[in-house]
Amino acid sequence: MTLTLGISAFYHDSAATLLRDNTVVCAFQEERFSRVKQDKRFPRNAIRACLEFADITINEIDHICYYEDPDKKYSRIISTYRRNFPKGLTLFAKEFPEYRKSRRITKSLSRLLEEEFGIAVNKIEISDHHRSHAASAYYPSPFTSAAVLPPVSG
Repeated sequence: MTLTLGISAFYHDSAATLLRDNTVVCAFQEERFSRVKQDKRFPRNAIRACLEFADITINEIDHICYYEDPDKKYSRIISTYRRNFPKGLTLFAKEFPEYRKSRRITKSLSRLLEEEFGIAVNKIEISDHHRSHAASAYYPSPFTSAAVLPPVSG
């Protein structure tokens, strides 16, 4: 049996999803606990809810997967701002510090998980954002296979 905890955070609609052998066990949005619309903070309540629902501890999780590769996101953002020059330059300067922080996401998540659960967690993996979207459609579906089209680059 393989347990995977998926985490989405720091953009909008933070959430956690627990999979057992690639089958969704449960999924919770942080805003349902915090009552903050589109809560983007670390989904500590959603993670706890997943663990409680499955009656497991964080130690029993085999993989922790974050929904976005910060390096790919950074490249997409640079490309978007470059295409929208000169207005993009002002937006980039305003948002750059936040993007720099996101590039250290595995360290940040490890620290937050350790603060929350009192143990070191070193199983964090990064997923491609578009692959995460595909997984969120595929895993809860009744299908045993699916075709996924790559994103169209502009």
